[in-house]
Amino acid sequence: MCDQSGRREGKAMQSRSGEQLIYSESFQKLIREKKRFILPATISFLIFYFALPLSITWFPQFMNRPFYHFLTYAWVFAIMQFVMVWTIGFLYYMKAKSFDHKAEEIRKEMEQQGYSS
Repeated sequence: MCDQSGRREGKAMQSRSGEQLIYSESFQKLIREKKRFILPATISFLIFYFALPLSITWFPQFMNRPFYHFLTYAWVFAIMQFVMVWTIGFLYYMKAKSFDHKAEEIRKEMEQQGYSS
């Protein structure tokens, strides 16, 4: 029974340290930075993604016009979606490195304050 109470105390300690982490200024700043990147990237992607089927529906003559030889504007737009996905993926990969670095700093800061991970 003593072991169970010890586990309960450990879980309570983790819960308190989790709450401490969530409300810390450095963690809140990290979350704001992530939202500042992820939200515009997601909105931009969704607008670009839905623009193709809407453009084909609303402007079929334009989208079927040749862009270069046999390649139509619809195909160019579709190919650009692949480019956009890879670009956003690469940008997130690069940005995630800084997010990970900041998260590690926050973890170290919490450990210095006596909270276990």
